[in-house]
Amino acid sequence: QVVAHLCLGGLDLHTAVSAPRLHVEQDHLDFEDHHEPQVRRQLTARFPDHRAWPEPNLFFGGVHAAERAASGAMSGAGDPRRDGTAIVID
Repeated sequence: QVVAHLCLGGLDLHTAVSAPRLHVEQDHLDFEDHHEPQVRRQLTARFPDHRAWPEPNLFFGGVHAAERAASGAMSGAGDPRRDGTAIVID
């Protein structure tokens, strides 16, 4: 999901790592309930069997990431679900 946000959604690294996540298993959907209202309506309509998580949760895993921009600049993002952090040292 993070890679999709980066490559398809045009989000920056920190926003992509922090974005709400979802998990589908068979016909059941679990999702962090921080999507736009229209997206939430579409998700719940598609998956009548669902659970909305009111806060970001470790259930959805953790992603810590680093990236190198075309300019060569480095950046990183730590997942707040895992108390992650990133530090760039020159």
